[in-house]
Amino acid sequence: MTVFRLFAQSTGSITGNLVDSSGAAVQNAPVQLLDENRQFNVTTRSDSEGRFAFSAVQPGRYTIEVKQSGFKTFDRRDIVVQANDRIALGDIRLEVGAVTETVQVTGEAVLLKTESAERSDVLVTKQLENIAVNGRSYLALVTLTPGVVSNANFQVAGTGGLGGISANGTRYNQNQLTLNGISNVDTGNNGDQLSTVSLDSVQEYRILSGTYQAEYGRSAGAQISVVTKSGTSGFHGSGYYYRRHDSMNANSWIRNRDGLPRQLYRFQNPGYTIGGPAYIPKLFNRDKDKLFFFFSQEYQRQLQPEGQRTVTVPTALERQGDFSQSLDNSGRPFPFIRDPLSAQPCSATNTAGCFASGGVLGRIPQNRLYQPGLALLNFFPLPNRDQRQFLNNNYLSQISTRRPRREDLLRLDANISDRVRTFFHYINNENSFTSPYGSFVLGTNLGVIPITDARPGKSFGGGVTWVIDPTTTLETTVGWGRNDINIDLADGGGALTRATTGQNFPLLYPSAVQKDFIPSFGFNGTRLANSPTIGTNNAPFVNYNDTLDIISNASKVFEGHLVKAGIYIQKSRKDQTSFANANGNYNWGDNPNNPLDTGFGYSNAAIGVYNTFQQAGRYANGQYRYYNIEWFAQDTWKLTRRFTLDYGLRMAWYQPQHDAGLIVSSFSPQAFDPNRAPRLFQPGRDALGNQIAIDPVSGRTEGSFAVGRLVPDSGDLLNGIIQPKKQVNKYLQRDRGIQWAPRLGFGWDILGNQSMVLRGGAGIYYDRFQGNRVFDLLTNPPTVVQPQLSFGFARDIDPATALVGPPSLVMADPTAVLPTVYNYSMGLQNKLPFDMV
Repeated sequence: MTVFRLFAQSTGSITGNLVDSSGAAVQNAPVQLLDENRQFNVTTRSDSEGRFAFSAVQPGRYTIEVKQSGFKTFDRRDIVVQANDRIALGDIRLEVGAVTETVQVTGEAVLLKTESAERSDVLVTKQLENIAVNGRSYLALVTLTPGVVSNANFQVAGTGGLGGISANGTRYNQNQLTLNGISNVDTGNNGDQLSTVSLDSVQEYRILSGTYQAEYGRSAGAQISVVTKSGTSGFHGSGYYYRRHDSMNANSWIRNRDGLPRQLYRFQNPGYTIGGPAYIPKLFNRDKDKLFFFFSQEYQRQLQPEGQRTVTVPTALERQGDFSQSLDNSGRPFPFIRDPLSAQPCSATNTAGCFASGGVLGRIPQNRLYQPGLALLNFFPLPNRDQRQFLNNNYLSQISTRRPRREDLLRLDANISDRVRTFFHYINNENSFTSPYGSFVLGTNLGVIPITDARPGKSFGGGVTWVIDPTTTLETTVGWGRNDINIDLADGGGALTRATTGQNFPLLYPSAVQKDFIPSFGFNGTRLANSPTIGTNNAPFVNYNDTLDIISNASKVFEGHLVKAGIYIQKSRKDQTSFANANGNYNWGDNPNNPLDTGFGYSNAAIGVYNTFQQAGRYANGQYRYYNIEWFAQDTWKLTRRFTLDYGLRMAWYQPQHDAGLIVSSFSPQAFDPNRAPRLFQPGRDALGNQIAIDPVSGRTEGSFAVGRLVPDSGDLLNGIIQPKKQVNKYLQRDRGIQWAPRLGFGWDILGNQSMVLRGGAGIYYDRFQGNRVFDLLTNPPTVVQPQLSFGFARDIDPATALVGPPSLVMADPTAVLPTVYNYSMGLQNKLPFDMV
């Protein structure tokens, strides 16, 4: 009789053939599988070919026992089943004798895979305990798998890393990760985890890197499965403490040269685990074989060294409007600060048009200074290094970041009956850090303002396995996971407000500003490099992402076939702040094309001349949703005892991720009408030969700063813009419908003793691409207008009269073609002699 394994992406199967001493099949023999740790057993019988199989086998250590009249009892112990594993025991030869006699086999050599084509690698508890993993992340183990590379930083514990893994050349964000069979992937970037568990709570870690079966979907890259430890019929526990400290490090040669001490580098990771039977003496679970628990907790106290930040900040003189001692980015003196109101040239050979207050070349008169600009220059720390010695790097900082975390896990396993097993897990992460350099929002190169990035995570999940009869098995798993991202100033924002800093720059949309944040800024140009930055653009940033997974698989046995079918449903919700620049952005960098340019970024800010200014008209939050519905059918066909054919078909509907609030939009070239396009001011000259901006239709003229800006009331700003449920469907792109993904593989045990195996396979794999490509659409009009001004005085910006530039637009691919991978492989495996492995 043959029973196939069931796939919640965490269980395995055991198969074998019963033969007598002549090699003839032993039919209808009872075969018992015993869980050595949880006292659970199930029985099946061999079929007419002597074959038997156990499906939906949870990871663990098992014993196979065969009792058949006329033969000695066969007892094979220490069979280790790993996550998603297929254990093929091959031929089991029964010896003639009495049932009371026993042939016991223990600890045989590792078996080669003979029944699948998948390329995979697996690590179990004992191996995990003996592998040094600095950052305490199980994802670091991917680098042990051939064909898999990573550029992720696994030196620090956290939820990242998944987006830094490439399997056999697939993109870095094309991977699927499950925790106890439940998806654990952030659906925004496809690169973060929703939650994590401690390395000491992991029982099985498995990665499938290619040519895997039809039961695997959602992603086209690596399929990574993590299974947590379970309680057993005996009590077990552990305590540990891992420490890394800068006192054990040597200082680098460069830091010694520069007279800098060792970086603060301090990691302390205490934790503990405990597991066993949950029972009440003489009242509940007296035999300790019904309910089991496992609990783990790890505290991660991390003081992470940051990279050295070197910045060119304004000098004490420059903060007062005196640029007589300024240096350009080549280290040469540059006191040639052009007066934009002068018609005279300003250069090293002719300084007639340069600022020279009090006869000092490069000094700006007090009545020409712009107070918000000076407030910005004085906001930065003073230089702490000589710019003549350290070119473009007169300010150095290197402050370690505290990244405290906590990982909690509770798992319960229950044997409801001899046919029904269940499990439940609860995972909780405390995960918040405060960094002087910020995050992907509020990022800065100064290290002077503490910025908090809080990312708590949770997961609930459970499943039931029902062995309906020896030929029919049903397994269902349901799980929910969530992460949050909240990025803000550690003090709530006070250190970066317009009121606190005095940076009261004019804005196009004052109502869009959040918490009175100052605009972000930049100074780089042709003569200034490596200037300070603080990315207030869309601060504060708020995000939450939760996913609900339902997986149900069933199996039915037919003669010589292991037929499997299942369905996977995922519902994703992600609410997230738009990337639009609601708090504004001033670029003060020098630009030869700017008619008001002073020639130096800091002097531009000192008199209020901007190169560009951009601001979004609204601070918006998207509500992004999708369903994944995938189903598969698969057959493992044992053509002979030596040859197995594995074929199947996965079908999937990837609903396009979309905004439930219907406030996003896209640009469509097909919807663009040239006759409705707004006009732009064109360059021209007045009667005196001065540069001006002119509307060639109406003849309206403006100063040359208006070149490239929109002529008011000259066209439709929404020309070419499509909105959900108006011009197109709510997705703004095509729904691709059902995708068909066939898979084919084989395994050939060439010699019949599992010492030499030829395996091969091929398949089509589809990928749900990251959500950020959809989230970018919430920077488009009409919900968000994000115009840009070029070349002007900040004091002249007036929302009522400003001439704005064309809005920047983002376009979604209307065809919505799904990333597709065609994967095939073939390999010959040969066991090393003398059972060396």
